[in-house]
Amino acid sequence: WGSYKDTGESVAVLEQPVLELDDLEEKEYTNSGDEDEWSTEYYEDGTPFDSTEPSLEVLKSWTQEYIDSVDLAGGMTRVSVGVQHMLSSEFVFTSPTIGPLNKPDYVKLMDYYRLCGFDLASAIPDLNVSYDGWHLDPHDPSRIWVIARYSGTHVGTATVPGTDLKLTPPNKGDHPVTFTTGPEMQSFLWTADKQLLWHTAGFVGDEYTGSNQGYGGLDGLLVSMGLPHLYLDTMSPMRRFKSWFSQF
Repeated sequence: WGSYKDTGESVAVLEQPVLELDDLEEKEYTNSGDEDEWSTEYYEDGTPFDSTEPSLEVLKSWTQEYIDSVDLAGGMTRVSVGVQHMLSSEFVFTSPTIGPLNKPDYVKLMDYYRLCGFDLASAIPDLNVSYDGWHLDPHDPSRIWVIARYSGTHVGTATVPGTDLKLTPPNKGDHPVTFTTGPEMQSFLWTADKQLLWHTAGFVGDEYTGSNQGYGGLDGLLVSMGLPHLYLDTMSPMRRFKSWFSQF
Protein backbone atom coordinates (compact mmCIF):
# COMPACT_ATOMS: atom_id res chain seq x y z
CA TRP A 1 0.00 0.00 0.00
CA GLY A 2 3.04 2.32 0.24
CA SER A 3 3.94 4.73 3.02
CA TYR A 4 3.25 8.38 3.95
CA LYS A 5 6.16 10.81 4.49
CA ASP A 6 5.74 14.29 5.97
CA THR A 7 7.86 16.67 3.88
CA GLY A 8 7.05 19.65 6.06
CA GLU A 9 5.64 21.61 3.10
CA SER A 10 2.41 23.49 3.61
CA VAL A 11 -0.59 22.43 1.56
CA ALA A 12 -3.09 24.98 0.31
CA VAL A 13 -6.66 24.19 1.27
CA LEU A 14 -9.36 25.29 -1.17
CA GLU A 15 -12.37 26.64 0.69
CA GLN A 16 -15.75 26.00 -0.93
CA PRO A 17 -18.10 29.01 -0.90
CA VAL A 18 -21.02 28.62 1.48
CA LEU A 19 -24.37 29.31 -0.16
CA GLU A 20 -26.91 30.95 2.07
CA LEU A 21 -30.55 29.91 1.64
CA ASP A 22 -31.50 33.48 0.69
CA ASP A 23 -29.03 33.35 -2.23
CA LEU A 24 -30.88 30.52 -3.86
CA GLU A 25 -33.40 31.47 -6.56
CA GLU A 26 -36.27 29.42 -7.92
CA LYS A 27 -35.27 28.13 -11.32
CA GLU A 28 -37.06 26.08 -13.93
CA TYR A 29 -34.98 23.20 -15.21
CA THR A 30 -35.55 21.57 -18.56
CA ASN A 31 -34.94 17.89 -18.99
CA SER A 32 -32.62 17.37 -21.95
CA GLY A 33 -32.71 13.60 -21.71
CA ASP A 34 -30.00 13.15 -19.07
CA GLU A 35 -31.15 11.28 -16.01
CA ASP A 36 -29.51 13.84 -13.70
CA GLU A 37 -31.61 16.69 -15.05
CA TRP A 38 -35.24 17.38 -14.09
CA SER A 39 -37.96 19.96 -14.63
CA THR A 40 -40.29 21.77 -12.24
CA GLU A 41 -43.54 23.59 -13.08
CA TYR A 42 -45.66 25.70 -10.76
CA TYR A 43 -49.31 26.73 -10.36
CA GLU A 44 -50.17 30.43 -10.26
CA ASP A 45 -49.57 30.65 -6.49
CA GLY A 46 -46.16 28.94 -6.65
CA THR A 47 -47.35 25.48 -5.66
CA PRO A 48 -45.31 22.80 -7.47
CA PHE A 49 -47.27 21.28 -10.33
CA ASP A 50 -46.38 17.80 -9.11
CA SER A 51 -48.20 18.40 -5.83
CA THR A 52 -51.14 16.14 -5.08
CA GLU A 53 -53.81 18.81 -5.71
CA PRO A 54 -54.01 22.53 -6.62
CA SER A 55 -54.30 24.85 -3.62
CA LEU A 56 -57.43 26.74 -2.54
CA GLU A 57 -56.14 29.95 -4.13
CA VAL A 58 -55.48 28.22 -7.45
CA LEU A 59 -58.93 26.60 -7.56
CA LYS A 60 -60.51 29.93 -6.57
CA SER A 61 -58.74 31.78 -9.40
CA TRP A 62 -59.78 29.12 -11.92
CA THR A 63 -63.39 29.26 -10.72
CA GLN A 64 -63.50 33.06 -10.85
CA GLU A 65 -62.09 32.98 -14.37
CA TYR A 66 -64.83 30.54 -15.38
CA ILE A 67 -67.54 32.60 -13.63
CA ASP A 68 -66.40 35.82 -15.31
CA SER A 69 -66.43 34.10 -18.70
CA VAL A 70 -69.98 32.85 -18.15
CA ASP A 71 -71.19 36.31 -17.07
CA LEU A 72 -69.60 37.89 -20.15
CA ALA A 73 -71.24 35.28 -22.37
CA GLY A 74 -74.52 37.22 -22.27
CA GLY A 75 -77.03 36.90 -19.48
CA MET A 76 -75.54 33.59 -18.30
CA THR A 77 -77.63 31.65 -20.82
CA ARG A 78 -75.09 31.35 -23.62
CA VAL A 79 -72.03 29.14 -23.38
CA SER A 80 -69.25 30.90 -25.28
CA VAL A 81 -66.38 29.13 -27.01
CA GLY A 82 -64.04 30.26 -24.24
CA VAL A 83 -66.28 28.72 -21.60
CA GLN A 84 -66.56 25.47 -23.52
CA HIS A 85 -62.78 25.16 -23.63
CA MET A 86 -62.71 25.20 -19.82
CA LEU A 87 -65.21 22.33 -19.61
CA SER A 88 -63.82 18.81 -19.47
CA SER A 89 -65.08 16.30 -22.04
CA GLU A 90 -66.54 14.50 -19.01
CA PHE A 91 -68.17 17.65 -17.60
CA VAL A 92 -71.45 17.24 -15.68
CA PHE A 93 -73.89 19.93 -14.47
CA THR A 94 -76.45 19.23 -11.73
CA SER A 95 -79.04 21.29 -9.87
CA PRO A 96 -82.24 20.50 -7.94
CA THR A 97 -84.36 20.87 -11.09
CA ILE A 98 -81.92 20.35 -13.99
CA GLY A 99 -79.58 17.50 -14.73
CA PRO A 100 -77.39 15.70 -14.46
CA LEU A 101 -76.34 16.98 -17.90
CA ASN A 102 -73.14 16.16 -19.75
CA LYS A 103 -71.20 18.80 -21.69
CA PRO A 104 -73.03 18.56 -25.05
CA ASP A 105 -76.46 18.51 -23.37
CA TYR A 106 -75.56 21.44 -21.12
CA VAL A 107 -74.56 23.53 -24.14
CA LYS A 108 -77.74 22.51 -25.97
CA LEU A 109 -79.90 23.50 -22.98
CA MET A 110 -78.35 26.97 -22.88
CA ASP A 111 -78.96 27.28 -26.63
CA TYR A 112 -82.56 26.19 -26.05
CA TYR A 113 -83.08 28.98 -23.51
CA ARG A 114 -81.68 31.53 -25.94
CA LEU A 115 -83.77 30.27 -28.88
CA CYS A 116 -86.90 30.41 -26.70
CA GLY A 117 -86.34 34.13 -26.26
CA PHE A 118 -85.18 33.97 -22.66
CA ASP A 119 -82.94 37.01 -22.46
CA LEU A 120 -81.61 37.75 -18.99
CA ALA A 121 -79.19 40.33 -20.36
CA SER A 122 -82.16 42.53 -21.39
CA ALA A 123 -84.44 41.72 -18.46
CA ILE A 124 -81.74 42.27 -15.82
CA PRO A 125 -78.90 44.20 -17.49
CA ASP A 126 -77.05 44.72 -14.20
CA LEU A 127 -77.35 41.10 -13.10
CA ASN A 128 -74.56 40.29 -10.67
CA VAL A 129 -73.52 37.23 -8.70
CA SER A 130 -71.53 37.71 -5.51
CA TYR A 131 -69.52 34.82 -4.07
CA ASP A 132 -68.47 34.43 -0.44
CA GLY A 133 -67.15 31.74 1.87
CA TRP A 134 -64.75 29.96 -0.47
CA HIS A 135 -63.54 26.67 0.98
CA LEU A 136 -62.17 23.31 -0.11
CA ASP A 137 -64.24 20.18 0.24
CA PRO A 138 -62.63 18.32 3.18
CA HIS A 139 -63.39 15.01 1.45
CA ASP A 140 -62.29 16.07 -2.05
CA PRO A 141 -59.41 18.59 -2.28
CA SER A 142 -60.06 19.17 -5.99
CA ARG A 143 -63.55 20.52 -5.27
CA ILE A 144 -64.25 24.08 -4.13
CA TRP A 145 -67.50 25.28 -2.51
CA VAL A 146 -68.88 28.81 -2.38
CA ILE A 147 -72.04 30.71 -1.37
CA ALA A 148 -73.66 32.64 -4.25
CA ARG A 149 -76.20 35.47 -4.15
CA TYR A 150 -77.82 36.99 -7.25
CA SER A 151 -78.81 40.64 -7.41
CA GLY A 152 -80.03 43.04 -10.07
CA THR A 153 -82.72 45.37 -11.34
CA HIS A 154 -85.70 44.01 -13.25
CA VAL A 155 -86.14 46.55 -16.07
CA GLY A 156 -87.01 44.42 -19.11
CA THR A 157 -89.49 41.72 -20.08
CA ALA A 158 -88.42 38.10 -19.68
CA THR A 159 -90.10 35.09 -21.26
CA VAL A 160 -90.31 31.96 -19.14
CA PRO A 161 -88.44 29.26 -21.14
CA GLY A 162 -90.77 26.93 -23.05
CA THR A 163 -93.90 29.03 -22.42
CA ASP A 164 -95.61 32.20 -23.55
CA LEU A 165 -95.53 33.67 -20.04
CA LYS A 166 -94.05 37.16 -19.89
CA LEU A 167 -92.49 38.63 -16.75
CA THR A 168 -92.69 42.40 -17.03
CA PRO A 169 -91.24 44.75 -14.41
CA PRO A 170 -94.08 46.02 -12.18
CA ASN A 171 -92.63 49.51 -11.81
CA LYS A 172 -90.99 50.09 -15.16
CA GLY A 173 -89.53 53.54 -15.46
CA ASP A 174 -89.18 55.77 -12.41
CA HIS A 175 -89.09 53.08 -9.72
CA PRO A 176 -87.48 49.87 -11.00
CA VAL A 177 -87.52 46.81 -8.78
CA THR A 178 -84.19 45.62 -7.41
CA PHE A 179 -83.71 42.25 -5.75
CA THR A 180 -81.16 40.10 -3.95
CA THR A 181 -81.58 36.36 -3.58
CA GLY A 182 -80.76 34.31 -0.51
CA PRO A 183 -77.64 32.15 -0.09
CA GLU A 184 -77.17 29.36 -2.61
CA MET A 185 -74.47 26.69 -2.46
CA GLN A 186 -72.41 26.01 -5.56
CA SER A 187 -69.47 23.70 -6.10
CA PHE A 188 -66.81 23.29 -8.79
CA LEU A 189 -64.73 20.16 -9.25
CA TRP A 190 -61.53 20.68 -11.24
CA THR A 191 -58.95 18.43 -12.83
CA ALA A 192 -55.25 19.14 -12.24
CA ASP A 193 -54.93 20.59 -15.75
CA LYS A 194 -57.62 23.28 -15.26
CA GLN A 195 -60.65 21.50 -16.71
CA LEU A 196 -64.02 21.84 -14.98
CA LEU A 197 -65.32 18.35 -14.31
CA TRP A 198 -68.47 18.98 -12.27
CA HIS A 199 -70.56 22.04 -11.46
CA THR A 200 -73.44 21.99 -8.99
CA ALA A 201 -75.73 24.99 -8.48
CA GLY A 202 -79.15 25.99 -7.19
CA PHE A 203 -79.01 24.39 -3.74
CA VAL A 204 -80.54 27.01 -1.43
CA GLY A 205 -79.22 27.31 2.12
CA ASP A 206 -82.09 29.36 3.60
CA GLU A 207 -85.54 29.49 2.01
CA TYR A 208 -86.64 32.36 4.25
CA THR A 209 -83.92 34.77 3.12
CA GLY A 210 -83.90 36.79 -0.09
CA SER A 211 -86.21 37.39 -3.02
CA ASN A 212 -86.04 33.83 -4.38
CA GLN A 213 -88.32 32.32 -1.69
CA GLY A 214 -86.29 29.14 -1.41
CA TYR A 215 -85.80 28.51 -5.16
CA GLY A 216 -82.29 28.34 -6.56
CA GLY A 217 -80.56 29.05 -9.84
CA LEU A 218 -82.77 30.05 -12.76
CA ASP A 219 -85.97 29.38 -10.79
CA GLY A 220 -84.80 31.79 -8.10
CA LEU A 221 -84.34 34.52 -10.71
CA LEU A 222 -87.80 33.86 -12.21
CA VAL A 223 -89.43 34.10 -8.76
CA SER A 224 -87.47 37.29 -8.06
CA MET A 225 -88.95 38.73 -11.27
CA GLY A 226 -92.50 37.91 -10.17
CA LEU A 227 -93.20 34.33 -11.30
CA PRO A 228 -95.56 32.71 -8.73
CA HIS A 229 -93.83 29.82 -6.99
CA LEU A 230 -97.10 27.86 -7.33
CA TYR A 231 -96.44 27.74 -11.08
CA LEU A 232 -93.04 26.17 -10.48
CA ASP A 233 -94.48 23.60 -8.09
CA THR A 234 -97.31 22.52 -10.37
CA MET A 235 -95.37 22.63 -13.64
CA SER A 236 -92.16 21.07 -12.34
CA PRO A 237 -92.65 17.63 -14.02
CA MET A 238 -93.47 19.24 -17.39
CA ARG A 239 -90.53 21.65 -17.15
CA ARG A 240 -88.17 18.80 -16.35
CA PHE A 241 -89.41 16.94 -19.42
CA LYS A 242 -88.93 19.99 -21.65
CA SER A 243 -85.40 20.49 -20.32
CA TRP A 244 -84.63 16.84 -21.03
CA PHE A 245 -86.25 16.97 -24.50
CA SER A 246 -84.27 20.10 -25.42
CA GLN A 247 -81.11 17.96 -25.55
CA PHE A 248 -82.25 16.22 -28.76
